[in-house]
Amino acid sequence: MFIVMTKVQLQPGKIDTVRDLFAQTNPQLVANQPDWIEAKFTADRTNDQVTVLAYWRSAESYRTFSADETFRQTMSQFAPHFAGPPEITISEVLFEM
Repeated sequence: MFIVMTKVQLQPGKIDTVRDLFAQTNPQLVANQPDWIEAKFTADRTNDQVTVLAYWRSAESYRTFSADETFRQTMSQFAPHFAGPPEITISEVLFEM
């Protein structure tokens, strides 16, 4: 299993807007992805930063998914709310408790 962690610094006061946009767009995006597991949308309201933890069975599946034009078009809806570029890391889960 892999975790794709996306951290984004948002424009001030945009956490709820971005959360709502995420809830409206992302379930359909991953609905037919066989290696998709789940995601957690988290926020640090003290500094207007959000972190999404997306769980995938395969890192390559995520890479293919994120290169797709539908994904890119959907993500472009988020960009006006960003204060900087997203930081994305992909890590293998080695141990769970």
